[in-house]
Amino acid sequence: MKTSLVIKGVNFSNLLEEFKKQNIKIFNIKRISACEIEISFTNKQKSKIIAILNQKCYTISSQKKSQLPFYLKPFKNTAIIVGIIFGFLLNIMASFFVWNINLVGDASLSSDITKTLNENGIKRFALKSQISAQTIKKILYENVDAISLVSVSQRGTTLFINYTKRVNAQTDFSESENIIAKSDGMIASILTLSGTPLVSPGDYVRKGQILIAGTTAEGEKVKARGQVFAYVWKSATAEFPLTTILWARTNNTCTNFKVTFKDSTLFQSHNTHSFKKFETEENISYLTDKVLPIKIVETIEYELEPIETEQDFEQNKQKVIAEAKMRCWEQIAGDENILEEKTETNFVSNIYFVTHYIKIKEQIS
Repeated sequence: MKTSLVIKGVNFSNLLEEFKKQNIKIFNIKRISACEIEISFTNKQKSKIIAILNQKCYTISSQKKSQLPFYLKPFKNTAIIVGIIFGFLLNIMASFFVWNINLVGDASLSSDITKTLNENGIKRFALKSQISAQTIKKILYENVDAISLVSVSQRGTTLFINYTKRVNAQTDFSESENIIAKSDGMIASILTLSGTPLVSPGDYVRKGQILIAGTTAEGEKVKARGQVFAYVWKSATAEFPLTTILWARTNNTCTNFKVTFKDSTLFQSHNTHSFKKFETEENISYLTDKVLPIKIVETIEYELEPIETEQDFEQNKQKVIAEAKMRCWEQIAGDENILEEKTETNFVSNIYFVTHYIKIKEQIS
């Protein structure tokens, strides 16, 4: 660091000669006036120069330090510069490596994928130049059977691997050795991948019947794999009795009152009854306005008695059929092809039974 002094006096040539004798290096000499000059020198020479000035009776009118843009003790300065350079080089080197691997997909496969990648050298701190998207895809397709689709991308030092879990055909198969019918129906088609088919198109099967056995023609045990479609009738029934019970109020009631202020109960009655069946009615009124809301809640319980009445089926037939259809349609997923619909009506023991049928083709394996 340099220091500058403005000196007052005369015979500056003798002063500069003295500095030269004392091996004091002056960097800049600037004459300000006839009796003033400005000199610059290193801070190490400052004490020696001031001593000479005092000895020769020169006056220091001003002093200033010329700050360097970056100044610290030499040791610290060197350490920081080295640290900056090292950090810069480290940042450049880091860009050549993979620091993070981000897996995006079904969490149940993450451990298998991570293990496969590690075994093939694709892990944190691996060189980016040795990793390619095609290589990663090939490794995962060949080693992780449950993966159906993989996409790979790199953003900075992070490797992103997006994957989709495979939905295999066998997920629709029975977990047992045999494939069992899930419902009744007439076989429409059968596809056997392994095992021995025991039914053919046109056969009528019952729920729980074996469709494909888990054995080969030679008697060897295997896991049955295949798909079986059948024509299935979905059905639902609505009932309509010619006599029904209506419940009517009698003249017997039980009334209770409750008086409340905001959330607090001020008064409540506790009248009881022995009604076997009743319905409740509640009336609310206010004694005061909203500023002081005192509320009265009247609860009336009416006794009910059964009355048998007759009803006409013909007048209600369409309503009953619509109810049966609605119940039947609730069993349809919505994407099945409806092959046939029909409605049947039966009368048994004073009750009409209306059944609606819908024929569809569905997988029963």
